[in-house]
Order: sequence, then structure tokens, then C-alpha cells
Amino acid sequence: MSSDILDFTAILHTLKKTHIQTLWVIAQLGGKAKLSDIQKESGAAKSTLTGRLAALASKGLVTYQSGIAELVYKTPLCYLAQAKNIPYAYVGLLGKPPPAQPTEPETQTAVDLLHQQGIDVEKILVATTEDAIYEWMPTMNPDFRTKLDFVILNITEMNSIEAVLEKMASRIQSLAKDYITILDCTSGTRPAGIAYYTIADKLKTPLIYVYAEEKRIYWLKSRETLIQQLNLEQYASRHKHL
Repeated sequence: MSSDILDFTAILHTLKKTHIQTLWVIAQLGGKAKLSDIQKESGAAKSTLTGRLAALASKGLVTYQSGIAELVYKTPLCYLAQAKNIPYAYVGLLGKPPPAQPTEPETQTAVDLLHQQGIDVEKILVATTEDAIYEWMPTMNPDFRTKLDFVILNITEMNSIEAVLEKMASRIQSLAKDYITILDCTSGTRPAGIAYYTIADKLKTPLIYVYAEEKRIYWLKSRETLIQQLNLEQYASRHKHL
């Protein structure tokens, strides 16, 4: 259920600005960094920084051991801080092909369009039905299929916001730990799309809608939108921090 999803906005509201700054610096450094590197970027004293990391660890936001701090969730902060070398995951929906069948599933179109924008997806997770995946499978290119994992729902579940939340929320939250995770609410049923929007809003993941025929992406939750929603403009506008 939506109440069980990590609420990233609510968590940030409980943090001091200096703690948010520390999270941002770790994100800029690739989501994992030595204490000495974090200290260099933040300008904080070692003892002060150690205290901040302990506080962040107590909230489940970082792990810290042997002088190395790592974000528990790479999404959203590594995406917002434009960290390098963080793999991308795509989570979409896949309904049955329309009568006038296109040459490829919308999921594949989305991944190709993301590639054109410089985003190379390494993992693909799709919520779909048995009938839909069976009908689409012959149209998928081999490279796409090797990256694809899917969660099978029946049509009743696909038409239930609660059922989609129950099936997908924990999986998406788990992906957010290791990947910059992009959600796509294009295909599938309207309730499934609403469930994805709910998850994206709580976790603050990027969210897209794909105009398949026009071959273009609309960013419902872009980097700029998420930065504004989380009140992180002061960090995003600087390379160095306080």
C-alpha cells in the first residue's frame, strides 16, 4: 500500500540543512565516498561529519563503515546531483497490442528514446499480463529481451490501484537502492498508471509519459521538477557546498 512506501519528502523535512548537504555531497561523488572526500567537498570537520553520518544512518539513509559512506537509495539524489557511473533502471507497464499493432511495444520505444537522451537503461522491469507479454514477445528485439524482467498481474489486478501498489511498490523501492530508477506510466490500465504516479510521488523518482507514435518523451517528473519539490535548489545550483 502507498502508506508503506518510503516518503522521501517527509524524511528530508526531518533533516537539518547540514545533513541534507552531506547527502547531496555523497550523491555528487557517485553515491559512495570516502570520509576524506566528503570532508573535502563539504568543508566540515571530521568529527562533525562523523556525527552527521551517524544521524543519517539512524534514519536508514546511509551506511557508514570503515571510513566509507554510501547512500542506501541512489534514487532520487544521485539522479538530481547528476552523479556519474550510476546504472539506470526502467519500470514500465505493458498492455495488450492495439488492433492496429505497432512494430514494437511502447516499453521498447521508451527505452530507445531514453537512449537518445543519453540514458542507457541496464535493467527493465515491466508489470503486465500473461496475454500481453505473449502477444508482444515476438516483436521485441533480442537486446531488449535480455534486460527485461516482468511481473505478471491478472486483469483484475491491473485494474486495481491497490493491487498494483502491493505488487510493484516494494520492487521499485528495492531498485531505487542500486539504480537511478525511471518510472513510465504510459501503457497498461489507468489504475496501474495512477499507482505508478503514486509510487513516483512518494519515492521522488523521475516519471515519464511516452508519445509512441510521435517518438517523444514527456517528463512528468523531471530533474528540475523534483529539485523544486524537494527544495534542493540551493544545492543543485552549486558545485561546492557550505
